[in-house]
Amino acid sequence: MAVAHGAARPPALRGDRRRTVRPTFVAPDPGHGGARRDVRPSTPRAGLGDGLGPDGRTLLSGISAHAITPLGSPAATAVGLVLGTLLHAPHGWPLPVGGSGAITTALADALRRAGGEIRTGFRVGDLSRLDAPEVVFTTSARGLGSVLLASCPSPATARRARRLVRAPVGGAAAKVDLVLSGPVPWRDPRLRDAGTVHLGGDAAGIRRAEHEVAAGRHADDPMILVSQPWVTDPSRITPDGRRPLWTYAHVPAFSERDQTEQVLVALEAVAPGIRDVVVATHCTPAARMSTHNANYVGGDIAAGRVDLRGLIARPVPRVDPFATGIPGVWHASGSTPPGPGVHGMAGAHVSERILRARAGA
Repeated sequence: MAVAHGAARPPALRGDRRRTVRPTFVAPDPGHGGARRDVRPSTPRAGLGDGLGPDGRTLLSGISAHAITPLGSPAATAVGLVLGTLLHAPHGWPLPVGGSGAITTALADALRRAGGEIRTGFRVGDLSRLDAPEVVFTTSARGLGSVLLASCPSPATARRARRLVRAPVGGAAAKVDLVLSGPVPWRDPRLRDAGTVHLGGDAAGIRRAEHEVAAGRHADDPMILVSQPWVTDPSRITPDGRRPLWTYAHVPAFSERDQTEQVLVALEAVAPGIRDVVVATHCTPAARMSTHNANYVGGDIAAGRVDLRGLIARPVPRVDPFATGIPGVWHASGSTPPGPGVHGMAGAHVSERILRARAGA
């Protein structure tokens, strides 16, 4: 039976209004014929031991699965603890008003206000196409490696670039977008207020599914993430009630499989009648995720395998993870420390290096 645990509802920031709700965890109760019950989750730190209990372990497992890596590994545990801590922060997990494109727009506006210029439709195949004292690549390791190799590098840089091109990909995601004619008919009404919902079974089920994906196989019941953006952003609802439901399923890298039915089956288990409100669906298999974002090679939305080595020596071992071996050329993305989801920090680290170098010049 599927298990859904809703993330803390993010705040809706409109003027002076701020709105939050507590985390909700909904799980099957084996002792009551599969009936559902609500459990107040303990703090993430309790997940380090057995004191959290089976429901708490399932909650932490779902959060850790965001790493798309085998559960129980140091990397998955680290991701689970960080995201779990943010989940219990006053603002929870935020959802941008207007969709994720609003973040891109805000960053672009900030750059233009600072005198920057943005050019699109311009493919950088090698460094000769760039004329700037400092260049920062926000690409995957493989993307940067290809550019460096095409730039007639020195033997040492060429060796480094070949390692980047061979950087291992991690587990992948197949995206399934749905348009609904109304709200999701959750069996448990508390999930109506969840901005983020995980579908994946209990802790053991999530662990099995993630191990299958890591081994290059499709899980029978994959981990699925669901987002209801209208919970904090009513502007995502059209006048006639239509709204987007954003989901993705964990699959092996480069998978061509359409996951629409898998997602609908998982949703039907916790929201009977969901198919009656589905107006349209669209699946982007993992193998085609790179057409949307070239950094998502094979559907690897983390831009590189998330394991202990991949977090400590990301993307490949080197003294300065942001340096490329070419003066003035830097690498700052989810492929560099501290990793995906917090990759804005990589840009901050590179900026500090550039400013220090200029101050000392």
